[in-house]
Amino acid sequence: MFLGSISAVSTAKSNAPRPSAPIDMASQSAAATAVGFVNFMGYLGAFAGDQMTGWLKDRHEWHVPLMSWAGCAFAAAASVVCLWNIRAGDATGEESI
Repeated sequence: MFLGSISAVSTAKSNAPRPSAPIDMASQSAAATAVGFVNFMGYLGAFAGDQMTGWLKDRHEWHVPLMSWAGCAFAAAASVVCLWNIRAGDATGEESI
């Protein structure tokens, strides 16, 4: 029951509007592709996260999936810190508009 409510909340959040970070980081011609890629990765992560949590819980106790969630959250926070000030032309050397 608890995992079902978490899944419902995560599904509702995955359909929410996304922030503009992918649009800000991509060039003007690639903005739609960047947003689509971010959405695809979000859906793939939601599916894989549920499957991996169930697999880990079946083979171990709940401490292993919880530590896995904490590790993924830390990795996501670290990637946000690294990408915080990236602009469209930074990686390619092009002038951003």
